[in-house]
Amino acid sequence: MDLFEAILKRRSMRAFTSEAVPDEVIDTIVDAARWAPSAGNCQARDFIVVKDPRVKKALSEAALDQSFIEAASVTIVVCAKDNR
Repeated sequence: MDLFEAILKRRSMRAFTSEAVPDEVIDTIVDAARWAPSAGNCQARDFIVVKDPRVKKALSEAALDQSFIEAASVTIVVCAKDNR
């Protein structure tokens, strides 16, 4: 797939099933994200896997009431670290 095709086929998901995501899949996703490029190659980031419904609700509210965050069975929070 070329770049233009990838851009055109990209989608932002906002509807989820209640199916649990296996830990092995989450580990693979986080590992892929860890290897992904970062701004200025700083790679100073943490990935926090959130499954607790109360924490997802708080994240949803903190993100201007974006309810899809709460609806997902797993939310991965990416935190950038300022290492200046």
